[in-house]
Amino acid sequence: MALRNSFIAGAIGFFGGILYKDKRLQGMFGVKAADEFDTAIIDAVEPMGVDVEDPVSRTMQFGFPSYDTIRSRKSYVLSYDRRNRIPHWVFEHLSAEHFSCGEKINTSKRKYFEDDSLHPYFRSTNLRLNTVV
Repeated sequence: MALRNSFIAGAIGFFGGILYKDKRLQGMFGVKAADEFDTAIIDAVEPMGVDVEDPVSRTMQFGFPSYDTIRSRKSYVLSYDRRNRIPHWVFEHLSAEHFSCGEKINTSKRKYFEDDSLHPYFRSTNLRLNTVV
């Protein structure tokens, strides 16, 4: 009987201590809810005033992801990785005029050429382009 009473008293003390500790910690470090704030929709970033006719300005009106060796051409903008001789990223503005439906695309007659604006050390050569499968 004494063993049973001591076991019950120990269990009550143990669980009572745990509950007391949790209540005390909640009071000391309890999280208080933030006040409500106005949930009005905030406008997203508005495009800068750019010349809409310029394809580079139209494509990059919200900014560049990085500024490492930027090359802009008539139909695209790219950031070039000089170490690996490949682009980091390429942005191209596509519209319905860029796509032709029903025609089979043949790339065998396309001519690839090296970008002469890059130093030869950083340039990808045609030999390298033709060996990639």
